[in-house]
Amino acid sequence: MGKRRLTSAIAIGVLASVVAAASAPLQSFDLLVPKDRGGVRIASGVAYGEGSRRTLDIYAPRNRQPGAKLPIVVFFYGGSWDSGTRTGYSFVGRALAAQGFLVVIPDYRIGPDNVYPDFLTDGADAVRWVIAHGRSYGGAPERIVLSGHSAGAYIAAMLTFDTRWLGSSRSAIKGFVGIAGP
Repeated sequence: MGKRRLTSAIAIGVLASVVAAASAPLQSFDLLVPKDRGGVRIASGVAYGEGSRRTLDIYAPRNRQPGAKLPIVVFFYGGSWDSGTRTGYSFVGRALAAQGFLVVIPDYRIGPDNVYPDFLTDGADAVRWVIAHGRSYGGAPERIVLSGHSAGAYIAAMLTFDTRWLGSSRSAIKGFVGIAGP
């Protein structure tokens, strides 16, 4: 009987973990990147434009060298352009910062109140802000990689490859990484 109860308890624990992960997947990913190692958030809620959805968070390696100018990754999260927040992706900021990057994760306006091309305009404004201010956070604004997941991959791709959005500022973009973009 004791063995059967133990097996049942383990099965219930595994099931509870799966249900918790399904209901809060970003928090589950957050557990995979230890908060005591690697990257740290060095600025939160920094405005790059008008409005509450036009703010960004910045992450850097925990043990960065003073005076070092780190390559910058600007990461745009997904969410079908109608959901998501920069704070839900702190695991991305910490993980990439642990690899030696200055990481910027901007919020952007989402639907249904905002429509195309608002999120692209916001993305371009965030990148221009990074070019103008990245150096003061330890970054090298002439070495930027744009990245994103899902809807964010679309934003990053458009800003990287379509000259309408960044104009001459596009020369600072040195790379693009899209993850499961539409």
